[in-house]
Amino acid sequence: MNDAHVEAIMPIIGENLVRLELVDCSIVWGENGVIEQEKLSDNTLVHIARYCKQLESFSIINSNITSGGLEMVLSANTGITTLDLSSNEHLEPRTIDIISRYLPRLEVLRNYWSKEDDWISDDGFIALVDAQEKESGGSGIFLNLIGLLDLYDDQPTQLTIRGVKYAIKKGLREIEIAGGELHNSIKDLESDVQLYQAHYPYYIDGSRYERNPVILDITPLTRQAY
Repeated sequence: MNDAHVEAIMPIIGENLVRLELVDCSIVWGENGVIEQEKLSDNTLVHIARYCKQLESFSIINSNITSGGLEMVLSANTGITTLDLSSNEHLEPRTIDIISRYLPRLEVLRNYWSKEDDWISDDGFIALVDAQEKESGGSGIFLNLIGLLDLYDDQPTQLTIRGVKYAIKKGLREIEIAGGELHNSIKDLESDVQLYQAHYPYYIDGSRYERNPVILDITPLTRQAY
């Protein structure tokens, strides 16, 4: 599946879509083929923005989209409450600002496969939380869940315990994460936030996959997550 396929189907189905999942869509041809790999690009987002105006859940995973293309979709679909932008290496740090501007009532944000120069930073995440609190008139935030998958110690990211702790204090209730320094730091907070093992990589919103909570076994000497 490539940009041309999305361009072809959007005029037919886009008007009525409330959930759109484009997960690992690409064309990979073999050794003798012309194309090694072709991922979805901003051309796909142009047609989504043109025809989709009612999206509530949007996922585009493992693509070549940019922050500019994403802005077109979000500005045309400000009712999105579930957003998954995992494994999009061309998104810039301003992505979090775009989300804050157009999705003030976002409830679920997933960004699996973070990297060192990731677009979610402490300051950006805190700004998103503050924007939501302002939107609610000071009564709390809408963001209930953030999904981060595995954050290993040798893969530092811009989002640290500082930003996560701030969001928890403001009302974040669920975090999908497994392993790594940040995972351990969140456990050490001993807050009411619920930790879940992350979904399988190509999770589709609405699937029957059941999340497993991280259960803390607290003893006088150790605290271990299973």
